[in-house]
Amino acid sequence: MWGSLWDADRKHSISHPKLYPETAIIVPSMTDGLSYDQSLFPALDALSHAMESIWNRNAGPESDALAVRAIEALSRALGGGYAERFAEPAVRKAVQDASVDAGLAISRTRTAIAHSISYPFTARLGVPHGLACSFTLPEVLKLNGAHSPERGLLIAEALGAASVDEAVSRLDALYAALGVPARLAAAVGSRRKVAELEAAFIAPGRAENNVAPVDQAGAERLIAASLSRLGVA
Repeated sequence: MWGSLWDADRKHSISHPKLYPETAIIVPSMTDGLSYDQSLFPALDALSHAMESIWNRNAGPESDALAVRAIEALSRALGGGYAERFAEPAVRKAVQDASVDAGLAISRTRTAIAHSISYPFTARLGVPHGLACSFTLPEVLKLNGAHSPERGLLIAEALGAASVDEAVSRLDALYAALGVPARLAAAVGSRRKVAELEAAFIAPGRAENNVAPVDQAGAERLIAASLSRLGVA
């Protein structure tokens, strides 16, 4: 039930139950002509939606179930050489179905700190939204897993891991296989360029949903650690 309005370098969200469609027609074959990046970035956005709905103060049984199903499906679909397989109908269907599940999950919870951090990256640096809201996920998982172990373990198990640390390693490996580090480096340019943003990374209605409290300084630490993790110089 969400929509977005952009005003120069700021994003404004709108929401209302009447924005829900009466019918949604999901046709994977309609995405066949998309490039690799056009396919990858929305898939990463869906992964962020699912994870953010779990480490969320508004999480509940229904949102958890939808998010876990989405993470499991995305983990299977994006792993194992997605770059070579994403044209396969079964893979596209899995990603599209997972995107729907993740969207239904955040319709119950809203997003959290990863999306909050992403907005200046998209508005000021032009980083594609799905890339901007997903590059911090490993670091945010570490933070939230330490703060709320049961939330972190729910995500870890959905990723097929036995612990948060193992889940973070799996995300690192997945990102490397998908080419996320190189794409992020190309999009942001350098860590110095990010530091020069001097942007507010705490978006009202988003950051406070995160189970672990994060302020501006905390967001900047998450960004620095994420850029370092992904090899952005």
